[in-house]
Formats: sequence, structure tokens, C-alpha cells
Amino acid sequence: MNKQLTSMFRFDNYKVDGISYNLNPKFKHQEPVDLNFSLQVCVEFDTEPLKGEVGIRAVIFENAQENNYPFSLEVVLTGFFSTENDMAPEKFHDFCKVNGVTALFPFLRSIIADITRVANQEPLILPLINIRNLIEQQEKTNNKCEINGDAD
Repeated sequence: MNKQLTSMFRFDNYKVDGISYNLNPKFKHQEPVDLNFSLQVCVEFDTEPLKGEVGIRAVIFENAQENNYPFSLEVVLTGFFSTENDMAPEKFHDFCKVNGVTALFPFLRSIIADITRVANQEPLILPLINIRNLIEQQEKTNNKCEINGDAD
């Protein structure tokens, strides 16, 4: 491929750290159920060599029984990123925050759609989100990185 078209920021791999799906047997069907979900992002990186890990935790329909949601679902995944060039560590960190999350989000959406489909629910497709706004909002609230575990 033409080197001018490829990015110096590389998406090396990803893993699903945990999935937790719980059906709410007490759900009383109502039309429509408004989507309720939260996302948390965590970025960690090393400078020698430049390698980064980006974690995303999605929680859908938290407290399903208390809120009369059909189920609750939590998905945690981690993406691994690197660069071949002499990129400044600050620039690499920014790439991980925005581009890393952007690269992982389609995998998250697909996992959630697949889990809900095989659970015999209507496939749930998360809406597209503004990644920059998500990160800015999270930084304003000073959320700590707590994505490193499995979904409970």
C-alpha cells in the first residue's frame, strides 16, 4: 500500500476483557424502551517503545430490575496501539485517546449487537458518538482509569 496513505499510528490488536449479560425476568414490556448506556475510556501508554492500551467499558441498562429494563449488559475491551516513527509521546497519547477509541468503537458496537441478538433480544446498535466530546467530558469529571478488570 502507498506509504502516504497509511498512518504512523498502528492498531495492533484488541481483546475482549469481559462480557456480562443479565436478563431481567421481571421486565414489563413497554413501548419504547429508551436506550440508557454509559461509556468509560482509559488510556495508558509506555514511552520506550511507544505502545499504548486503550480500554473502553460500556454499561447498557444498568440496574435493569430497578429501572424496568429488559436486561443489563457490560462489555469491556482493550485495544493495543503502537507507532513505527519517532512520534512525540504527547502526540502518541493524543492519538491513543482519540484515534484509539475511534478505532475500537466499531468493535464495541458489533459485540453489543451480537450479544443482544444471540440472547434472543432485538439487536441493540449503539448510536455513533462524538469521541472528542466523550473524552473531554470524562476529563472534566476527572474519572480515574478503572477499566482493567473483567466485566462483573
